[in-house]
Amino acid sequence: MDEVFLNNFKALCAIPHGTHHEEALGQYILERALSKGLTARRDAIGNVILEREAAAGFENAPVTILQAHMDMVTVARPGSGWDPLRDGPEPVREGDMLRAKRSSLGGDDCSGVALIQELMEDETLRCGALRGIITVDEEQGMSGAKAMAPEELRGSYLINLDWEESGRLCCASAGSETFYLRFPYALHAYEGEGITLRLHGLMGGHSGMEIHKGRCNALRALAEMLSSMFDSGIPVRIASFTGGNANNAIPCEAAATLLLPIGKTESFQFVIRDKLEELRERFAGIEPQMLLDMELCRVEKARSFEDTEHFLSCLCSLKLGVNSWVESIPGLVESSANLGQAFFNEAGAAVTVMQRSCAPAVTEQMMEKYRRQADRAGADMDILSSTPPWPMKADSRLQRLCMEKFTALTGREMERISVHAGLETSCWAVANPELDCISIGPNIYDIHTPSETLDLKSCDLLHDLVEAMLREIAKE
Repeated sequence: MDEVFLNNFKALCAIPHGTHHEEALGQYILERALSKGLTARRDAIGNVILEREAAAGFENAPVTILQAHMDMVTVARPGSGWDPLRDGPEPVREGDMLRAKRSSLGGDDCSGVALIQELMEDETLRCGALRGIITVDEEQGMSGAKAMAPEELRGSYLINLDWEESGRLCCASAGSETFYLRFPYALHAYEGEGITLRLHGLMGGHSGMEIHKGRCNALRALAEMLSSMFDSGIPVRIASFTGGNANNAIPCEAAATLLLPIGKTESFQFVIRDKLEELRERFAGIEPQMLLDMELCRVEKARSFEDTEHFLSCLCSLKLGVNSWVESIPGLVESSANLGQAFFNEAGAAVTVMQRSCAPAVTEQMMEKYRRQADRAGADMDILSSTPPWPMKADSRLQRLCMEKFTALTGREMERISVHAGLETSCWAVANPELDCISIGPNIYDIHTPSETLDLKSCDLLHDLVEAMLREIAKE
């Protein structure tokens, strides 16, 4: 096992680094690089850029950029008490696997950062000049990548290390748009009986990489269960409806506080249990740990029946999951959407929807459909963020080199794929169309969930693969 990599990774984990809270980690990466004799700087948005001079005799070799992002999706294990603003992930090694005690691990993408540190600090590595680019805010908007100065991308090759499947080379990706739907529903005082529901124990997962697996979206499921109450003769008023940790993560739990008509609590509990069983049957074999907690509570204010029905109807009608497939590539999703987060406060309610697509025409169709649905529910829709797709490069020297070296190291062929997820390589392709880019990484399982697991053996292989490519590039 590569102990240098493992120690690097653990040091990164010791510093909290959820999206939009990367300042301390960025400063650590900068100061460490300077202490190791590298040239290092931070730009205005917080990205860290590292420079390593070419080894003697390789001054004329092409410049290679190694790239990763420093932020992580922070998902706490329910009831763990883990605070992403105070606590970093706490890695636990189990043989060749690494997990976190109470949260997501952040292997996406501190595994990439740890490898960049190891390679750039390795004085025995004889290769051309290297540049390390470590960005902020990859997970929620790619603002770090979008703000990168074009001169930082001068080079011939870029190896993106934000990938989760060893043995598969990603060479193209989908674009995305994140929509913010605001429901200006006021709270009013009503008589009634209060109850809180929490749907939990779901798988969750990455809204691009795992959207085709049919996992249950907790927000959507809870909305469907509550919406059905109107048909059952038990209209509900919502006091709060929350859930989700990130726009690009399928929510694994959701909660709602309701105000029920006086005398309807027992009937509500009976019907909602039936709805839970229907939900379990629908997701049998996919969501074995689905649970629903109910607890009586005091509620003084809630939304009106009408506002509640409009809100739930909108969440139930949104097109989620896979929207269309790429006809020419079996199994590849063309477009999809994820209901990521829900918020409630005194001013109203809000939800986020992250839509992904590699087809601009489909993107426009889906956006217009969401806008119409928001209008019908009395909601406003804004675009929080947008990223372009990364098109496939037909004649890529770096793709061929990566596949050749992988076969030499393992005796196996490397699969080349396009992915239904957003990668920062889309920004690099826009900023420097001549840059030859690939995305590779170790095996990371159940990313963006508390079960996230990093395969350390595949990290060793990734190190050897990148090093072999750098040594070969140095001969050009």
